[in-house]
Formats: sequence, structure tokens, C-alpha cells
Amino acid sequence: MIHISGFSNTGLTEINFPGSVQKIGTNAFSNCKNLTKIDLSKCAALDSIYNQAFLECKSLETVILPQGLKGLGKSTFEECNKLKYLTLSSTLDTIHTRTFYNCDSLRTVIIPEGVNVSMLPHSIVVTH
Repeated sequence: MIHISGFSNTGLTEINFPGSVQKIGTNAFSNCKNLTKIDLSKCAALDSIYNQAFLECKSLETVILPQGLKGLGKSTFEECNKLKYLTLSSTLDTIHTRTFYNCDSLRTVIIPEGVNVSMLPHSIVVTH
């Protein structure tokens, strides 16, 4: 697990997570203003990203979520103003409130067949 506020307010620009990560804690990477890319694709055991984990990562453009992910916490990507495109995990069953709040550039979210997601911003294009 990456613990609460473990890397918040750091100068990280890119994160490639190892496959052993199972949980990303609250505020783990919040306010990483230079972070542009998060690659979680190798994290087969990751089932939850907790509240505000990537809150106010203002430069974040790319997020690659792993298959097997079940939940995105409250305000996970809130204020990630440059995030444009996201593909959700086919196993995702929970997206909490404000997960993508004020993600002004987010326009497209790819939702795999069978995923029932009701809390996405109404301004984005949802495709299957």
C-alpha cells in the first residue's frame, strides 16, 4: 500500500507503479503539480484508489488504470485540469462523488461493456 500523503506535494513528473501495489491511500499523490502521467497497468492486485489520491495534480494528462480495479474514492482526480481521456477498468463498480470534479479538459471516458457508472460528469462523452 502507498500510505496516506506518502508522496503528496512532491516534484514527481511520472509514476510507473510495480505490480505489487494493492491500495493507494488517501492523498497519496495529492498536489503533485508536475505529475503528467500515471501508469497503473501492471498493478493487477490494485483494487482501490482512496479519496483524493491524485487531488490537484494540475498537470496530469494521462492515467492508465489496471484491470481488476474496483473502486475510485471521493475526489480521486478532482482538479486534474489537464486530464482529457480515460479508459476505465472493466471490473470497476464504484466511482464516488467528485471523482472527476473540475477536470475541465476531461472529454472522453471509455467504459467497458457491463460497467454501470452513474456518477460521471455530464459534460463528457461516454463511449463503450
